[in-house]
Amino acid sequence: MQSFAIIVFRPISIKYKIYKEYNRVIMPPKKKVGVIPHKLTSMLEAVAALQKCLSIKCKIEQEKLKKSKYLVEIEKITGEFQNDVKDLQERFKNDKDKREAEFGKKFINYMKKTTELKIRMMKEKERDELIDCQLKNCYEDTLHMLKLSTENMLAHADKTTEQYKLALKYKKIFETTKLKGEDINNLDIDMMKIRLKEYAKGLKAGMKKK
Repeated sequence: MQSFAIIVFRPISIKYKIYKEYNRVIMPPKKKVGVIPHKLTSMLEAVAALQKCLSIKCKIEQEKLKKSKYLVEIEKITGEFQNDVKDLQERFKNDKDKREAEFGKKFINYMKKTTELKIRMMKEKERDELIDCQLKNCYEDTLHMLKLSTENMLAHADKTTEQYKLALKYKKIFETTKLKGEDINNLDIDMMKIRLKEYAKGLKAGMKKK
């Protein structure tokens, strides 16, 4: 998961076709709203602008955080998960249902472990230093990106979901108060926990359909 602070967790290079194959098993349902081109462009531009600002003005802080022991552990777990996926594809290449069931279990376990590590990493001094630098030097870019992110969640999440309610909460915060590091951290943590619950719920629902 990409952090709202644009902390550059090194990409999880699991091939897209793997996620596409198991998407219906692990992904929670979303409100059926088509992507509006100009909004997608605006979001991509906002993310790029913030990444550029951080890479120039907070480069030292970003590099320090990349050395976190928790990030090293995340990368180790990610590598193990990738190997597990390849193994499942080979072992159950002729049994799609079994393959999907086993993938779902490993995926949820992987998400639980990495979510816990990311939350721990957010409590490190280096994370605080990066957020402080970000708010000092890239405040407007950060606020703009966060507002677009919450608008996107409101547009695509069902109104009955925790994600939608969370987006409403932070939309109000971003529109009425000065942005603080605590807001960024809380949103990151809240979203990771909600997505983990949604993945687990989506997996359970997918298995019931078998």
